[in-house]
Amino acid sequence: MIAEMCSLGKIIENVRSHGRSNRGVQAGFIAGLAFWLMALGVFSPQRLDAAEHVVSPEELRERIKSARETREDQVREVRGFFSSEAVEKDLTAVGLDPAKIEMLVPLLDDDELARLAQRTRGIERDLAAGALNNQQLTYIVIALATAIVVILAT
Repeated sequence: MIAEMCSLGKIIENVRSHGRSNRGVQAGFIAGLAFWLMALGVFSPQRLDAAEHVVSPEELRERIKSARETREDQVREVRGFFSSEAVEKDLTAVGLDPAKIEMLVPLLDDDELARLAQRTRGIERDLAAGALNNQQLTYIVIALATAIVVILAT
């Protein structure tokens, strides 16, 4: 029984001593594994380049170009609305500078700009159809101009 305890004590001591030096062995093993995986070409740059992209670079360029053109059209459209004679007159009447409002338009984020462009298109359609009178237009213009200022102030 004493012999068994001595051998058990030696086993526990060996395990403890290996536990301390085992970290170095693990790090060496991981480094060796990484080396061999790279040597075998598992992580080679050629293999990674050969993988097909989800979106091709040409398609990505086209999407960026399309988004830029859409944004430019929306800015031009909203600025055109705020530079119309009736809208400028309404803004000036309530103490807002139409030029400042026009300068703020490009500072809107894409979503806000898209919503504002959609609203201005609707307002212009309603004006052309005679569905809005001057008082309604004034209220709408004030609300839109105030929305632009508030959005950019936050």
